[in-house]
Amino acid sequence: MRFTPAADEPAVELNPPTAALPELRANAPRTELTELTDLPTKGRVQCRGYVLEITTPAADALPIFTARIGVRAPDPQDHEAAVYVTLRWLGQDTVAGVRPGTTLLFEGMVAPREGEPTIHNPRYEILPS
Repeated sequence: MRFTPAADEPAVELNPPTAALPELRANAPRTELTELTDLPTKGRVQCRGYVLEITTPAADALPIFTARIGVRAPDPQDHEAAVYVTLRWLGQDTVAGVRPGTTLLFEGMVAPREGEPTIHNPRYEILPS
């Protein structure tokens, strides 16, 4: 959207061109988790973890597919030592390939929800186990 003032003043760009948005996103600060204590309260993260459990919505509920992810536990069977992140896909009944035991590389904005770090609509990649 452009606003053109009087003829003797230059036009002012009110919104950045959309072509610059991918570059802005690529340069946005993000935290790559390498230690259990690195998980921020809020902010963009990129992380690897394994799916512990999934929750699918009831037939009459809003479609929100949820996966609870264990992040970098020293022993995948030791759930007490893990840091957990909840991934939520709004508008989805299922997400292809995401099931318990799957290892994911995921990225998104983390924010606390019900006391647990949560990422809504994350980007993800399924990794070989």
